[in-house]
Amino acid sequence: MLSISNIIAGVAGQTPKGPAYYSYSCQPGMKKSQYPAAQGAVGQSVGGLLCNSDGYLELARPSIKQLCIPGEGGVYIQNDLSQGVATCGTCYPGDESMTDATWAAPGAKVPVWNPNQSSYFKWKDMKTSAQYYINPAGVPVEKACIWGSAASTPNTGNWAAVNLGVGMDDNGITYISLFLNKPTSNAQPDFNMEVLGGNSPCGFKDGAWIGGSDGCTTGLAKGQTATVRFY
Repeated sequence: MLSISNIIAGVAGQTPKGPAYYSYSCQPGMKKSQYPAAQGAVGQSVGGLLCNSDGYLELARPSIKQLCIPGEGGVYIQNDLSQGVATCGTCYPGDESMTDATWAAPGAKVPVWNPNQSSYFKWKDMKTSAQYYINPAGVPVEKACIWGSAASTPNTGNWAAVNLGVGMDDNGITYISLFLNKPTSNAQPDFNMEVLGGNSPCGFKDGAWIGGSDGCTTGLAKGQTATVRFY
């Protein structure tokens, strides 16, 4: 199996040079289509466009011309709070930092990327799902959707209180999970949240979980929709 042993993450202000893969983000509800067949030699994921040795960008999957592709859809975030909320998706395949930003302004409803686990990226031939970090209300994406330390970014980014997981399985069932970001963080949500439209109750209200002890999971049949509501 082909593998890549030298993996370097791009840094802001750095002059791109190849050969190297450069990741990119897409609008909410969509995800990058480009990632090479060869992946990290020791399990790292690699995604993005190929910057060749001449400094030009090439498609990593030439058969797919669209850089950003929709998932299975049907999952949304509805923000009924008075402040905006940043929900930050992991850059995957890639360096797995939470840089794929979804911003829900007060009163807004925005789509969430829902991957088909059979057809999208597989890690070591294993199916993957979309993972998000739900940040405290009012924290802008510039501060929320970055990798930081407990001292520099407490309760935000990789230290945010709650993770959101989304993905459709082989049977067409979309699973939506809300769960505490343990053991990384000891933070607690600063607002209520619930999944509307799932086949079982799932949410967090007034300091207690509905549907589990440290989180919950609900399912959604193909063709139906569900909303993760912040309130």
